[in-house]
Amino acid sequence: MRMTSPLRLLVATALFTLHGVHAQEPLPEILLPVSERIEKALSIIPDPAATYDGGQVDAEEIRILMRPQLEKQFEQSIEPVPEKRIRAWAAGLVNSIVEQKLLLARARQDGFTPDEEAARKRLQGMRKRMGSQKFEELLKLQGVDYEEIVRRTADTLVVDRWLAERVTSIVTVKESEIRKAYKKGCKKEFRIATVYRASHVMIALTKGTDKEEAKRARMAADLALEEIRMGAKFERIARTMSDCPSSTHGGDLGEFSERQVPPRFLKVLKKMEPGQISEIIRTDMGLHIIYAGKATPAYVRPFEAVRIELLARIKARKTKKAIREFTDDIRDDANAKVFISVE
Repeated sequence: MRMTSPLRLLVATALFTLHGVHAQEPLPEILLPVSERIEKALSIIPDPAATYDGGQVDAEEIRILMRPQLEKQFEQSIEPVPEKRIRAWAAGLVNSIVEQKLLLARARQDGFTPDEEAARKRLQGMRKRMGSQKFEELLKLQGVDYEEIVRRTADTLVVDRWLAERVTSIVTVKESEIRKAYKKGCKKEFRIATVYRASHVMIALTKGTDKEEAKRARMAADLALEEIRMGAKFERIARTMSDCPSSTHGGDLGEFSERQVPPRFLKVLKKMEPGQISEIIRTDMGLHIIYAGKATPAYVRPFEAVRIELLARIKARKTKKAIREFTDDIRDDANAKVFISVE
């Protein structure tokens, strides 16, 4: 069972193309009227598109859903797209419809009834989140009227409620599974890297700078370092002499990770104690005088801090698998067959 939105059987996006010619005089596909391109594309859908014990999915049911989206696609693009993509899209819709019909029938047998009022509220919520214009544009792509969308949404919601009771509610996660996932995540996912903090005075000096300019840069850096050592506040020197944008903040670089500063800068900073001032160092950016701040050492998030997150993740994965297996069993019991090949 594909756990998607209430409109999952309606909304599908892909690229499509056709391969067809006039009986007497072949024309390039891009010269055919859009309506002809659409019908040629839809002609690949067999009738019936699928069968199952007690029912079938007619080709026209799929074509109704695909027409408005094919029309939009063909109006926007003249580029041909492999027929295989159309088949894959159609097959996906057919499989979803077959499963929805079978699951809905089982839900009804268990006394679950679609609630159209709840469906209307759900759609109203979608309209509010998306905005009326986008929502209306979405509706136009469905190929069916609003009342049919309400009905199908109600069907989806009742199937979801039924699956939640029949499948989701009985999925369990052992503590050992959570701890195993935590142990695996400790290697990377839950490891928090060291966070550094520092200020600096930077005198810009790039590769290829002539000797005179390099000499002036070095003299400026020497002067800045001498003033700091004589008692001038680091922040004032950074504001007045640094070429880095951080000068407006007194040279404060804030918090940063290892990857956010040049390797040479990081190598020197790692050896410094908080409050210590470095010698002048060179990077590809220029000449730096570093004022070391306090670093937050790397650590691994404790198990209790991520336990709920892991529990939810594992349960979601197991639920998805359980629903898929449950749905496959129902399909097998109903002898469901889809006649669209995607090969």
